[in-house]
Amino acid sequence: MHGDEPEDEPVYDDAHDEAWIEARRMERKNIG
Repeated sequence: MHGDEPEDEPVYDDAHDEAWIEARRMERKNIG
């Protein structure tokens, strides 16, 4: 979960974030 002030999690670029979300979506699809 991304918050307004990400302290523990490092700050990623929008492109990286999108890729991460897509990866998670693919994983969920495989599991589902």
